[in-house]
Amino acid sequence: MGWGPAGLPTTPCSLFTAGALPMSAHSNRQSWLLPSTFQATAVPRSCFILSHGQDLGTWHLGTARWTRCAVRSLLQGSWSKAELRWGCRLGVALCRPLQKGFAPSPSPERVSLPASRCRFMNHRVPSNCRYQPTEYEHAANCATHAFWILPSILGSSILYILSDDQWETISAWIYGFGLSSLFIVSTIFHTISWKKRHLRTVEHCLHMFDRMVIYFFIAASYAPWLNLRELGPWASHMRWIIWIMASIGTVYVFFFHERYKLVELVCYVIMGFFPALVILSMPNRDGLPELVAGGFFYCLGMVFFKSDGRVPFAHAIWHLFVAIGAGIHYYAIWRYLYRPGALDTKTSR
Repeated sequence: MGWGPAGLPTTPCSLFTAGALPMSAHSNRQSWLLPSTFQATAVPRSCFILSHGQDLGTWHLGTARWTRCAVRSLLQGSWSKAELRWGCRLGVALCRPLQKGFAPSPSPERVSLPASRCRFMNHRVPSNCRYQPTEYEHAANCATHAFWILPSILGSSILYILSDDQWETISAWIYGFGLSSLFIVSTIFHTISWKKRHLRTVEHCLHMFDRMVIYFFIAASYAPWLNLRELGPWASHMRWIIWIMASIGTVYVFFFHERYKLVELVCYVIMGFFPALVILSMPNRDGLPELVAGGFFYCLGMVFFKSDGRVPFAHAIWHLFVAIGAGIHYYAIWRYLYRPGALDTKTSR
């Protein structure tokens, strides 16, 4: 890497290359342009995606806000010569971890995508960035969970009506709140992400909340089984352990949201399967086939949960698998824990 005129780095992996950032004659003070061969798009969580043709190269520059401020100051001439050299060197230092393997030319496999598919799927992004759906994917993400808001509320009300004692009522409230919150929060987040994407802070907070709700939904799904079925001596502790696990998952999302996606996925899987072990200690195992079937749909949906940019409408398909799994589990809770014929399968408290 060398240094060109005025101390500007000559490496192609820098936003500060000499002559790379001309101002538009009709732009205002808040806008700046790259050459016509590049298009710059700011995305949340400190990522810039530079598109050269159909190829995406991602440069992590600390924060997108810092980068825009630095470029604006450079173009307006508000930096001194020493500050300019410092800013350029800092930009290169932040880019250096990603310089290896950077290829500005379009990759053949991405260019070969049919134009008809570009409307239904965008390219994949690095693991530390969030995938940006197309307009069609945004609409599908909203519809696939919004459709289940009313059924989840009605289903929760049915369980509440069928409750015969205090524990059944409490379990119905917990499960109903978790089930309804899952679909409501997901729909609100995807709607804001689609129609109000300029509200970056609101969108980011809702995305975190959407991930946190999943932990509490898993805990709420087990609440009726743990509260209304007779458990073994060691399995009875799962009634409070599962809520500790949900709280730990919430704290993890708050501090490490979108940083380690694979770890987050593993946390969901562990929390989904670990409480299921208490079924082995239940004297009455009615409902086990339904629980297994629902868990199977959740696991199958995870394949699409991690396929954004590979499968069109992958996230919407994941939503459908979640709805199917939740529906099967609701049926099991209604049939074996709340239906009048299931009174003899419950434990008295």
